Amino acid sequence: MTESVVALHPVSGRRALRHNWLPLLSMFWGVALFSYLYGVGSQEYDLFPADLVHAAVVPAKKAVATVIGHVSVPYAKTTAKQTITVLKPEAMQPGLTMLSGVGDRGALFVKLVDAQGRAHHTWDLDFFSHWPNPVHVPADERPKQRPGTHIHGMSLSPNGDLTFNYEYLGTMQVDICGRTKWRLPRQTHHSLFRDEDGYFWTSEAKIAHQPRPDLPGYKPPFFDYKILKVSPQGKVVEELDMFNVIQRSGYTGLLYQMSQDNDRPQVTGDTLHVNRVEVFPASMTPGIFKPGDIMVSMRNINTVIVIDQRTHLIKTVIAGRFVRQHDTRFVDGSTISVFDNNNIGAPDEQASSRILLYSVAHNSEKVLFEGNAEHPFFTYIMGKQHQLENGGLLVTEAVKGRAIEVDREGHVVWTYNNIIKDGLAGLLEDAQRIPPGVLSEARLAELSAACPKADKP
Repeated sequence: MTESVVALHPVSGRRALRHNWLPLLSMFWGVALFSYLYGVGSQEYDLFPADLVHAAVVPAKKAVATVIGHVSVPYAKTTAKQTITVLKPEAMQPGLTMLSGVGDRGALFVKLVDAQGRAHHTWDLDFFSHWPNPVHVPADERPKQRPGTHIHGMSLSPNGDLTFNYEYLGTMQVDICGRTKWRLPRQTHHSLFRDEDGYFWTSEAKIAHQPRPDLPGYKPPFFDYKILKVSPQGKVVEELDMFNVIQRSGYTGLLYQMSQDNDRPQVTGDTLHVNRVEVFPASMTPGIFKPGDIMVSMRNINTVIVIDQRTHLIKTVIAGRFVRQHDTRFVDGSTISVFDNNNIGAPDEQASSRILLYSVAHNSEKVLFEGNAEHPFFTYIMGKQHQLENGGLLVTEAVKGRAIEVDREGHVVWTYNNIIKDGLAGLLEDAQRIPPGVLSEARLAELSAACPKADKP
């Protein structure tokens, strides 16, 4: 076969280009117009590649917005007309309820209320007042306006000290009067667990802008995850690198589950989303789990792991039994409870989150609560669940601003709605029932009385 080569004279070449520019330009603008119209249509009518664009862009936007403190869901529509509904007072677990949430005009609060919703004590936790110079947070990630962040993880001591996380901005402790006792300048988030020795366990997520040689395929920016053990005085005494723990344990595949690449898996952004840390207590009868074992929940890979605290190696992996879960807790030596957000599909009235019991020993699950037609239950992000001493549950439907107490049969006995105004509810991150033996109304009043008048709620 003979290949034909045509040499253009410079002048004739320019004439040819001038002669052909109109059809070329028309074709270019035609393709551009088609691409634009198809792009709009693909988003409107869910055509290819809308799902890929959504998968790539939306999580990135949400991740950045969360880290820099722009809470995208501080308020939501509500049909609730009253703050408190008491359906079965005799079935309620005694004690004050500690609530954390977002109030009017972006106010961050933690408060203690009784069964009728009367506030017995309130901490005003405005981030800008309590942490005026957060130099440990990169400048482009610092909040710019209220609320700026939210309270995600809290623990109350019998002496009235409150320890809590400002989401992705740091952990701090204040006394009953709201005076700062200590600050931990780390980008902590999601949960705060106090063990039997008084140490706090939480997680840290920082944005890594440089590659890590030990993480091939991790494309910056990505989240770098740590587990922190913090002393009662607010000092980090131990930290675990989650990437290192997972790789050393032989579960490297967990690090690349978000990749869709065939030839060389690459991932970026919030690949794991650590959202709960808890330690198995010595007071609980051991089984598969032993005292000191560390449970870690990772939402974005629908996985919970349990780590041996002595070796820092994973001993148990639970994956795929729940969807984008939160707030996992030890129930006994072989069982955990899980807040299964179950956020498949649109967050409409048909969706339902669940509280699950999962037995590692029997590889079985039991639904403790999932709401019903009269009391629908769903939050697509966040959510907390607490086992009560009487066998009931206290759960938080975070985005809708509601706390729900149910008895051991799953019947709703009490609800609290964080109503801002008619038709609008504020974010409610957590609701904890405080046993009278830990802090009674009388003891709370005694502690509050010692506060200077200006510091009292």
